[in-house]
Formats: sequence, structure tokens, C-alpha cells
Amino acid sequence: MSRRSTGNKVVARDDELAAKIGLTIQADRDLPDLILVDLGPADPLLLFVEVVATDGPISERRRLSLTELAANGGFDASRVACLSAYADRDAPGYRKTYRHLAWGSFAWFASEPDKLLILREGVVELDALLPLDP
Repeated sequence: MSRRSTGNKVVARDDELAAKIGLTIQADRDLPDLILVDLGPADPLLLFVEVVATDGPISERRRLSLTELAANGGFDASRVACLSAYADRDAPGYRKTYRHLAWGSFAWFASEPDKLLILREGVVELDALLPLDP
């Protein structure tokens, strides 16, 4: 949909496609590096991705802003996800920003591409989390 570089400059943008799915995108400080949409399901899935090498992670403020953008486009909150992407858990970017990750978001590491860190808020029965196979 849209991509920006440091300094909020939009690098590539597809306003026509964004409008077709109901999004009105304006380059601002909350706009993530990537907006991905899975149009295959009856209810499309919208994924906001921030590559932390360029800016901070998806913080609570940014998650709320992006969720509002999606809601204004008609997306149900259950079909919207926010992901902060990092090179590695040992990378300075992650160590510097992990405290700012929003609850209800995800973190992904290029060094562990088949793993996903889920930041879940609230009480969950342990049985719902098992099995915890590494």
C-alpha cells in the first residue's frame, strides 16, 4: 500500500488500491514502513509492519492510531494486526525498543523467521497456551 523512509517521505504508494479497500492513507509519523493486505479471505486481513531499523516499534500510541485508521476504512479490529520486525533479539534495535512494544501486537525476528513473539494482554488459562514445544 504505502512505504516511507526516514523523514516521513513516502517511497511507494498505491492510493487507488488503498481507496478500493477503504483506507485513506496520509504520510504522518504513525504510518508504518509497510501495510500488507490479504485480500483472499471474505474478510481481508490488514497487517501494519514497522521495520525497527528505520524507526521505533509499534508502540501503544501507534497501535491505537493504526487501529483507528483501519476502523475508519471499515476493518474490524479482529482483522487488523501490528508487527514490529527486527533483525535479531540480540540486535541493538530490539534491546533499545522492546519496552515500547504495544500489548496486542507482534514482534518478528529475521534471524528466527519461523517464530513470532505475541504480546498478549489479559488473563489466559495456562491450558490455552500449551503445548509449549520449542
